[in-house]
Amino acid sequence: MCIRDRYRRIEALLAEHSTAIDNDYKALKQQQQFILNSTECENNDQLLADIQIFLQRQKEETAALQTASAQLAAAKLQLQQAQELHNAFAEATAARTAFLTLTEQRSAVETAKTEAAQADKAALLEEIYNSTLRAHKHNQECLSAEQSAQQATAAAQAKLQELHKKLSVFFYKGIKTLLAVTALCCLARLALSIRQKQLRPDNKPYWIMLLSIIFVPALIAGAKYVTNVYCPYQLNIYNGLYPFVRILESYPADFIQPKPGRCFPAGHATAGFAFMALFFCFDTPWKRWLGLALGLAVGWMAALYQMYRGQHFLSHSVFSMIAAFMVILLVNEIVSRLTAAKMTND
Repeated sequence: MCIRDRYRRIEALLAEHSTAIDNDYKALKQQQQFILNSTECENNDQLLADIQIFLQRQKEETAALQTASAQLAAAKLQLQQAQELHNAFAEATAARTAFLTLTEQRSAVETAKTEAAQADKAALLEEIYNSTLRAHKHNQECLSAEQSAQQATAAAQAKLQELHKKLSVFFYKGIKTLLAVTALCCLARLALSIRQKQLRPDNKPYWIMLLSIIFVPALIAGAKYVTNVYCPYQLNIYNGLYPFVRILESYPADFIQPKPGRCFPAGHATAGFAFMALFFCFDTPWKRWLGLALGLAVGWMAALYQMYRGQHFLSHSVFSMIAAFMVILLVNEIVSRLTAAKMTND
């Protein structure tokens, strides 16, 4: 029973399958007939031949399509290049138009630049003019101040000259006059002794005084022609014209001396210091020291007066004092020896 049922079922399945195949076949026949009717082909061979022709045409059309695509791509590239050229041409045209516009505006720009330059120049000239006015005003003020200063200086110099005239009677001309009178007195006393043929030892003070008055100013004042030292008022440190150089130092190499200096030692003070010879003109000690004090007083009166006028430094006067006393010592020694020799011979 089972086997029969199985066979029946197999037969049934086969029958169903056969029916499905028949239906499919009929459907395919219908489709084939529909295709034949649509293509107006009488049989399958003609349909296959038409299909072969269609495929051949399709290949040809595909090849033509590819060629057309290549030509289209080339045309697009040319179009793109043409567009770029067109854009470049448009830019060039715009640039040319802008250049022409700028060229037309160039004259206006040049005019504006010229006007701007003239304006700057005018502003600069105005500033220069204002600066010139200010400088001129300042110069006028300086000139006025300078004139006032010159007037004040002239007035001060006039007062100093007037004061110098008054003081020189005592400190300048007075000392020279005193020196000359003393020398004349000594010379007269010695001349009288020689006329009377009386060469007495008591003439020694007159010889010392006369020779000191002669040689102290002559030797010390003569040294000024060798030292080449300028006065303080002539030095640049005191608004003078000459450089300040210490004693025994050289002047700068680039300095050209218009004239040599004549201010060291202090020549005028030596006239007063010559009276220190009074120290050797007396025998009594207190008279000796009184004479020395008198000589120092007269010498320093002259020295301080010349220092006040800017003629000498303190060192000039100190050196003159020491040098004067050394000359007086030498004169005293010579006169003393000559007097002693004369007395021995007598």
